[in-house]
Amino acid sequence: MIPLRLAAKAKARRPVDTSAVDLLAFHITARALPPPVREHRFAAMSVGGTGAGVKARLAAAFLHDWRFDFAWPDFMLALEMDGGGFVGGRHGRGLGIEKDCEKVSAAAVLGWRLVRCTPRQVKSGQAVEWITKALSAVPWKAPKGEANEF
Repeated sequence: MIPLRLAAKAKARRPVDTSAVDLLAFHITARALPPPVREHRFAAMSVGGTGAGVKARLAAAFLHDWRFDFAWPDFMLALEMDGGGFVGGRHGRGLGIEKDCEKVSAAAVLGWRLVRCTPRQVKSGQAVEWITKALSAVPWKAPKGEANEF
């Protein structure tokens, strides 16, 4: 049982709105683009994968267990959606901006190309247009009989 005074201090969290993420997944499928990996642990993969000892390997490489919202590892392309920028969310505050800079800079050093967008840019179609152009730099064909699902 949680003491009343501790329970009163707990801040209620709003449910996460995934509508823009779901819409982007729909756009990607509708354009028959290569399927992305969601929540790709790019830093962990750069130090030997997600198995035993990953925390120590990340620490030794001065990395964190960062994830991309969407990633195409074969293309070294990733997409990060910055939600909450217009409502005082994490991506619009000093420490959040600084942590985002650390993450995207580490990704660039590791050779990743990054597309950043907002939910509004997903809804307008701009985000999928950027992804389409970025992926067009490298030819890709779906394996025969494989559905474009993720």
